[in-house]
Amino acid sequence: MTKAKILAEETLADGRFKLAVTTVETTEPDGAKRMLRHEVYHYKHAAALLLYDPQRRVVMLVRQFRVGGYLGGAAQPMTEVCAGMLDGDAPEACVLREAFEETGIAVSAARHVFDMYTSPGGTTEKIACFVAPYGKRDKKGAQPGILRHQVTLRVSTAKRTSKRTGKFLG
Repeated sequence: MTKAKILAEETLADGRFKLAVTTVETTEPDGAKRMLRHEVYHYKHAAALLLYDPQRRVVMLVRQFRVGGYLGGAAQPMTEVCAGMLDGDAPEACVLREAFEETGIAVSAARHVFDMYTSPGGTTEKIACFVAPYGKRDKKGAQPGILRHQVTLRVSTAKRTSKRTGKFLG
């Protein structure tokens, strides 16, 4: 197991997210030592939810403008699952809140399927990923605002797109 020791950290920015240059000394299992100096964004943890309707065999997604994606060359708006940063709440509570805010769909529970780090070489953000079934009876809220659009996608279409492009949603 690799051991690590933080030697220094300098904050470069501290706005919505903290950006710091961190110097770390690692010791590999064979005793070899390395010095790493990386810029790392310190994000809050987040949670994401893939809503699926088993009767209609569709998933519910949202489309919204994302500055980071735009700067990286992605077509806008971007298509994504419901997601949000944890605001002092548990990951499941976060996804249930975000699902309602972003789609108007109220589900009572979600199943945790995995956790992931979005880009562990440069951010601390960890996303707890969930799935939950929904149906017509779960539509309780209004349509999302002007900044968001709902998208339903047939599961078979998503699978074909994934096989063809190597990306789930592109």
